[in-house]
Amino acid sequence: MAAAIPQIDSVVQKRYMELVANFFKSAFDARNVGKKVVWMAYFLPSELCYTLDAVPFYPEIYGGVCARMGIVLKYIEAAESFGYPRELCSATKSAAGLALSGEAPPPDAVLSTQPVCDGGMKVHEFVAVRYKCPHFFIDMPYSTDARAVEYLKGELEEALKFLAESFGAELSEERLKEVMELSKRAEELHLEVNELRRKKPSPLLSIELFGQYFFPCSFLGGTQAAVDFYAFVAEEARRRLREGDVPEEKYRILWSPLVPQSFLSILQWLELEYKAKIVMEMVGYAPKIEMDAAEPLESLARKTLEARFPSLGNGPGVFNLDRYRKVVKDYDIDAVIYFAHWGCRTICSAVKMVKDMLREEFDIPMLVLDGDIFDPRNNPVEQARARVEEFFEMLE
Repeated sequence: MAAAIPQIDSVVQKRYMELVANFFKSAFDARNVGKKVVWMAYFLPSELCYTLDAVPFYPEIYGGVCARMGIVLKYIEAAESFGYPRELCSATKSAAGLALSGEAPPPDAVLSTQPVCDGGMKVHEFVAVRYKCPHFFIDMPYSTDARAVEYLKGELEEALKFLAESFGAELSEERLKEVMELSKRAEELHLEVNELRRKKPSPLLSIELFGQYFFPCSFLGGTQAAVDFYAFVAEEARRRLREGDVPEEKYRILWSPLVPQSFLSILQWLELEYKAKIVMEMVGYAPKIEMDAAEPLESLARKTLEARFPSLGNGPGVFNLDRYRKVVKDYDIDAVIYFAHWGCRTICSAVKMVKDMLREEFDIPMLVLDGDIFDPRNNPVEQARARVEEFFEMLE
């Protein structure tokens, strides 16, 4: 059974839960208000949808919400009954199971891509076939240089044209610029929040957003809701610092790479019991991204390439290690906790590379926890707790 969602008296957490609920409600309500729904591979830019007044739906991310609610198993088991193996990533299976169940908002179009997961790429192809709807594949380069940005800009332009033609909609350059102006502002505020998290002690807990500080600018990029949320979190963080209302901090932890949504009690143990504050999550970190609403597609390509994908290991391993180095230095990290999601070969294959670098260059210990990002059947909770206790005894 999934661990209960940790409850803390946090205005940030309450505001975040409201934001997520409204985001997914908009997808379930879309047909009733005459809007199109686009099923999207995770971290594909939501701005593509908002430019055309369509609604994005990220099935893997919704699977995470279902995991937090303790209801994801029925979707995972539906996928396994259909033929998906037990060993496959539970995020991929939750997406397939949602499509098979008919309980998710049906797509009018599907956008897929390959990083970081071949399984995720294939499940979106399955969704398009299942619902007999148009499907567009966005080919994502494995670097972030100028050539890669220019290439992805072309891919995003074609994706926008595809959606407009599929929906019989008119593509407005002015609307695209408006969306990108909001996207740029959300990124700036997210960066501001991340800067505030660098303070000692850090004014925010990872548990307040269930380890998902990236959510608004990744999935609500291009909306006023994302801008308002980050502005609220930044102001709350400044208030806590100003008034001395900051949670106790004994250790500064970097969490990598993804937080298990069926096993959120681990954040509670770390931050509330051990005073081990997760001051940054690898997938939540983003560098300053040069964005210009006057060059909307180039800006969107740069954001897509530079924001979250490198933290998940997209491209050569050196990109990933360079980002670890920067986060460890910028946030004065004491230790790293690495959740090795069993269903992800990219995440598991990087364990030794990251651990060796941290030990050799920074003399920082890394605890590796094995488990599953969504599937509660594969999370040995008591074993994980024992390993956490041993790890912090070693840090004393």
